[in-house]
Amino acid sequence: MTHRDGRYENGFPVFTTTNATSRWKDQKQVNGSGLKAANKYEGVDYWVYDWQTDGMTARKYKINAENVFYKQEYCGCAYSLRDSNLWRAEQGMEKIKIGGDSYYRDPVADAAEEAQEVVDSFFDTYAFRNQLKEDRKLARANNKEAKTV
Repeated sequence: MTHRDGRYENGFPVFTTTNATSRWKDQKQVNGSGLKAANKYEGVDYWVYDWQTDGMTARKYKINAENVFYKQEYCGCAYSLRDSNLWRAEQGMEKIKIGGDSYYRDPVADAAEEAQEVVDSFFDTYAFRNQLKEDRKLARANNKEAKTV
């Protein structure tokens, strides 16, 4: 439903997302999606901002701890839960418990859990493993093809 000033639904002229604050998220993908959505509506803009600076990240953890916000430790999909729990086991950490008692309490410790080095290690590990899986699939497909020729 269009408002008389050209804005939609709640009449907000601009929006953004908290997804862009997480170092676990691809900021280009998140912002690209926001810009794409905003382009569908005349008079509505998506606010692109670099929320992933060290200062903003520190502020986020401080606010989260002060308010004891719930900490979801994976994106919410089954693949993320699986990969996160595999990685956590390799690091000697407890598995994620869905609906568990995970809250932000200590800005320094919480930030350390999501430090850039941790994020990079996680994604490097799973990018490598996923490439191995793809290589194995391709090899199996090539072997099947070779046997039928």
